[in-house]
Amino acid sequence: MSMRKETPLSGALVSGPLARVTIGRPLVPMALSLAVVALAALAPWLVSAYELNLLARFLAMALLAMGLVLVWGQGGC
Repeated sequence: MSMRKETPLSGALVSGPLARVTIGRPLVPMALSLAVVALAALAPWLVSAYELNLLARFLAMALLAMGLVLVWGQGGC
């Protein structure tokens, strides 16, 4: 069985691990992203003030952690 497949966009042959990647299926990640944004927009009406404050603190700490990882050079190229 050959690992070479023709990609629908370029017509070129791809071999190796990239041959298993399906091109043209961005629907699932896009739908998941939209669901997360919708839940975040509706959060003030869905949760209590305490839980909303806690969620805001978690998001702030997550942004701080991502910033530190990038500054230290562990999460980049």
